[in-house]
Amino acid sequence: MSELPGQEAFAGETISARIDGEVGWVILGGERPFTLDESVPGDLVAAIEAVESSPARALVLAGTTRVFCAGANLRLGPKLVDAAFAREWLAGHHEAIARLAECPLPTVAAVHGAAAGAGCNLAIACDHVVAAPAARFSQAFIRIGLATDMGSLFLLPRRTGLQAAKDLMLSGREVEGEEAIALHLADELCPPDSVWDRAADVARARAAGPLAAYAAVKRGLAEGADMPLRASLDLERDLQLDVLLDPDFAEGSQAFLEKRPPAFGGQI
Repeated sequence: MSELPGQEAFAGETISARIDGEVGWVILGGERPFTLDESVPGDLVAAIEAVESSPARALVLAGTTRVFCAGANLRLGPKLVDAAFAREWLAGHHEAIARLAECPLPTVAAVHGAAAGAGCNLAIACDHVVAAPAARFSQAFIRIGLATDMGSLFLLPRRTGLQAAKDLMLSGREVEGEEAIALHLADELCPPDSVWDRAADVARARAAGPLAAYAAVKRGLAEGADMPLRASLDLERDLQLDVLLDPDFAEGSQAFLEKRPPAFGGQI
């Protein structure tokens, strides 16, 4: 994209946040193909917080380099074999992926190019993934002799199912196009030059919805999927009790009775 949307709300070394009306953008950039380095965890969290604290009602994660994200910066390899550095590295990046996955706003990934290793997990941490047909998703960790991290164990099986996740993790193979759709790594495909526009359209549609209910659904799915039935019902009860008090429920129910579209405007 030649011109970035909206106004800048945060600028880090390779990550920025911009606000364009009801859509907040977290943009992965830089002069080289985007990789995870030491600045990423703090900058990603700061960019997400900039969107969450703005008037935006949905978040789009997008990239401007020739890849969406190529995974970790392997130039840091000598540091990563130091146990203390590796522990701190993993803790920081895991906090960042958790903040993205737990973002209460609707989130959309716009994947125009390769999403490898941690890059794949950044994409699937979002609620909806718009991808170019040639965008390549891979759990590339195994190809360099690593186990998975950056949320793979939680995020990937919930998208693809356990057996498909095992295949992707153990093979490290690349998936694109219709296979990415079939495995639910992507939710829809569109031409490369339309990925950002389509992601923004999805974000605006979600932004028009009831934010408190969205947040409750996202939290419920993350926490309740593996619970026993009665524990899951208790979680549903607690989440719904809060949402019942939100003004969007009053608006939604009144709009239904009046046979008109609801005008949701509640905040989280």
